[in-house]
Amino acid sequence: MFLTPGALAFERLWDRFFQGHEGKFSVYIHASKERPVHYSRYFISREIHSDEVVWGRKSMVDAERRLLANALRDPTNQQFVLLSNSCVPPSKF
Repeated sequence: MFLTPGALAFERLWDRFFQGHEGKFSVYIHASKERPVHYSRYFISREIHSDEVVWGRKSMVDAERRLLANALRDPTNQQFVLLSNSCVPPSKF
C-alpha cells in the first residue's frame, strides 16, 4: 500500500522488484495531490482516491484506512505494508 502526494519517485525500481512474483502480491496506491501517470503495469488502475492528505492530520489516517479497507476486500491478502513515495525496495530478497 503506497501513500503518496503524487507520482512514486521509485516506481521503476518497484516494477523490477515485483517482476517474477505476479500473483503473490497486490498493489494499492493513494495519491492525494495529483493523479500520477504510471509506468509500471503493477500500478495502473490500482489507485484509491479521496480528499487531499495533509501530513499529521486526520486526513492522513483516513487515507491509510481507505487503503487498508480496499486491501482487505481481497481475502488472499494476509500481510500489509504501508509505504511512502520515497521508499525503495530492498536490493536483495
